[in-house]
Amino acid sequence: MFTCTDLSISLASGRKLVDSLSFSLQPEDRLAIIAEEGNGKSTLMKLFAGDHPDYVSITGSFYTDLHLGYLPQQIETEWMKQTPADYLIKQSPDESPEQTDWNRLADAQKAALKLNIDPGLIDRDQNIETLSGGEKVRLMFIRMMIDEPNGFLLDEPTNDLDQDALEWIENWIKEADGPVLFISHDARFLKNCATRILHLEQRNKKTKNVTTLFNGSYADYLAQRSSSLAKLEQISASEKREYRAQKERLNDLHNKVEGKLKTVSRQRPHEGATLKKSMKTVKNAQALLEEEGYTKTDSIEEEIGFILPDTVFPEGKTLLEIEHQPLKIEDRILVEDVSLSLKGPVRLIITGNNGAGKTTLLRAIERMLTEVPGVITGYLPQNYDELFEADMSPLSYLEAVCQDRVRAGKALGSMKLTEGEMNQSIFSCSSGQKAKIILAGFAMQGCNVLLLDEPTRNLSVLSASVFSRQLSAWKGAVIAVSHDREFIESSFTMQAQIKDQKWSVRMLD
Repeated sequence: MFTCTDLSISLASGRKLVDSLSFSLQPEDRLAIIAEEGNGKSTLMKLFAGDHPDYVSITGSFYTDLHLGYLPQQIETEWMKQTPADYLIKQSPDESPEQTDWNRLADAQKAALKLNIDPGLIDRDQNIETLSGGEKVRLMFIRMMIDEPNGFLLDEPTNDLDQDALEWIENWIKEADGPVLFISHDARFLKNCATRILHLEQRNKKTKNVTTLFNGSYADYLAQRSSSLAKLEQISASEKREYRAQKERLNDLHNKVEGKLKTVSRQRPHEGATLKKSMKTVKNAQALLEEEGYTKTDSIEEEIGFILPDTVFPEGKTLLEIEHQPLKIEDRILVEDVSLSLKGPVRLIITGNNGAGKTTLLRAIERMLTEVPGVITGYLPQNYDELFEADMSPLSYLEAVCQDRVRAGKALGSMKLTEGEMNQSIFSCSSGQKAKIILAGFAMQGCNVLLLDEPTRNLSVLSASVFSRQLSAWKGAVIAVSHDREFIESSFTMQAQIKDQKWSVRMLD
């Protein structure tokens, strides 16, 4: 049993993240939580996993008799210097050998085989920090499955997974023995896996919380949502026209009665009293009209766009020439022979299995482009925090980029950040908010080439679709690494693939 009854979650500021949520999960349910960045997806997931974050207050109740397995967004920093085996058999990084349950190693091997993961990952004699993102996700799955849970909480399990791994996890979710509650920013993944949708929204500049539970697929939810919003827009437009027409009629009547009152003589007191009574009736009608107003549509979060550079990359200008170069990390060769010729406002996507060298190649390209005249590059890494300093706020970060506090504030306001959020520590921002802030910085620098490492991995599925549309219309050059299938199909015309240490380039339809 998994039930949630009248659950509400609020921040210290009083802003609600979740309002009066009630639902239950059945064994066959695959419930996807979707929301914009910072709207409480991971907070809700942590609560279900048994962690009560100290930055929120909670009312209502949640109960389960399931043995829940929890997959966090990432492995905690304190494990990065440990080996995969240490992570799987220890309860904490500083646990001594005498405290370690070595039987868990055999359980980990069994879990890996059951998950169709190469058990060799467990025996790697290397620190976790040197693993690829996809290998870290697989490691977290093994750790979760050691204790044989019968219900599952997955916080963005698709981050960093290659195409093969995405298909693997889709099949695993469909066949899991128990309910699965998950967060994902991958639209294709949601369409393939979700049987129910929980949408957490902050509308009208974060003054109105809307919590929607939909029983059906993600595709059906999008269709139903679009239809409902369009219908509300029609109702609002019709009521607004009627409101204005009625207001105009009452204003005309008000002016007419007021004119007569000014001209009526004192010798006709009865007529004056009648006119005053009429004026009172008109004013009451006007007050009632203003009170009732008309249905106003909400300002919805899909309107939160991205600030991209107002620049172009010249048609036909050479951006990059690589001829028969090896791709390697220190002395280890990842690809023997890389050749790449890029001209004009190219849109190149780099794909490949986890650990193939995609990020290594993107960073090498960044270094090469520093030598190309006329190229202004913006590099978006997977780990945004490497671009920030300890005492930075979103406002101070952008102000340092553009040397203009007012301009920086306007940019953050257009991204729907409140004044408080603009001045808080930038490390308190959600990952999606950080991505938007960094992209705004690129715009202020006038970048004409964007190098993007998994740019949609921390964006909500709604924001990702907006980003794809805006990026497709941008006139600069884009080179990106991504496993997001819908993002790739909508935004790129050229693909470079690393597979089995081989290099290939092709044009996309």
